[in-house]
Amino acid sequence: MRYLINKKRKTNHMVVFVSVFAIAVAFIGVALKIMNFLRMFKKNTDRFILLSDTDVDYSDEVFEDNCIAVVSAKAKIDLSNALPSNNPMNLCLKCKYSNSEVIVPDDWNVKVQGNTVKSNIINEVVFDKDNFEAPLLFINYVSESSNLRIYSNKTEQ
Repeated sequence: MRYLINKKRKTNHMVVFVSVFAIAVAFIGVALKIMNFLRMFKKNTDRFILLSDTDVDYSDEVFEDNCIAVVSAKAKIDLSNALPSNNPMNLCLKCKYSNSEVIVPDDWNVKVQGNTVKSNIINEVVFDKDNFEAPLLFINYVSESSNLRIYSNKTEQ
């Protein structure tokens, strides 16, 4: 009788141990997947915004090529007072589970293009292909489950 009780206790301890071990392995696996995702998303970016409300302001700076990644955050990228480069400029946006705004100057010529998955893109700027004098900005985006709005101060008023 005593043998059966001890055997049952050992079985219960073994079940608890295996359960805790399986949960720990699953948790470590999920953590490694998240770290790998963030590392890949952060790769080749100039700014990485994660879980915050951030304003990126380029006032009185000469704007060159830039790449910004926004993950589970709110970002406002203000180019309205930036100085244009002599060469065509590129702004690369990687958005995932985020809400982002890009404010461009009124006198720049802006071309917007990109890929979306379950996202809402509001482009309020118009590309004028006949205006060769204006500084040229290309906005390239990859957006997944995000909201992205691109506008100028003129369209805001």
